[in-house]
Amino acid sequence: MVDVMPKSQDVGSRSTRPTERAFIAVATELFAEKGYYGTSLTDLAQALGLTTASLYYHINNGKPELLFRVLETGMANFLTRLEEIDAAEMDPRTKLRRAVENHLDFVLNNQKAVAVFLRERRFLEPEYRDLHQSRIDRYDHLFTEIVRRAMEEKEIPAGDPTLVRLSILGMINWVVEWYSPDGRLDQADILEAMTRLIMDQMLCRPTTVI
Repeated sequence: MVDVMPKSQDVGSRSTRPTERAFIAVATELFAEKGYYGTSLTDLAQALGLTTASLYYHINNGKPELLFRVLETGMANFLTRLEEIDAAEMDPRTKLRRAVENHLDFVLNNQKAVAVFLRERRFLEPEYRDLHQSRIDRYDHLFTEIVRRAMEEKEIPAGDPTLVRLSILGMINWVVEWYSPDGRLDQADILEAMTRLIMDQMLCRPTTVI
């Protein structure tokens, strides 16, 4: 549990209110550990050193809005980084490698946010679901097109680009279920090994038969 401010502080003072970043961080941690429905507003208030009533200063629509904000915060830089990779001048295979590394790096460094994304986004209220899904669709489309272009240039084996994208991202996303910072391999080791596994074995450059 992360305590972002002492509970003895006067939460009525603007200077003692938790920052947006701290607020989202605590919510992300609680949703990852206890689940969306397992986390109460009281849990959130206690972790933040607030009263339950004062939470509504930050979230007008209660937990549904908070889940949306947690998911959007986690997705924002993630999508931006892939857009930058897609727009960069580099050959298709290098671009795909960078996309793989980007996804791995994000999962390894944002385990709790990814856990919330994978397990709890199904609980989004309809008013938030379409907007969030549009960002997911954008990410999936960009990644699929990067895969497709690598196939077209014969930089990776031919196949169904969508299926390849699902296989790559599914493999990487599963890291949240087994990676431990106290484990035998550190983040850099895992990023390097899994990138090599995906790019040099699963998607090895096709050989030309003479």
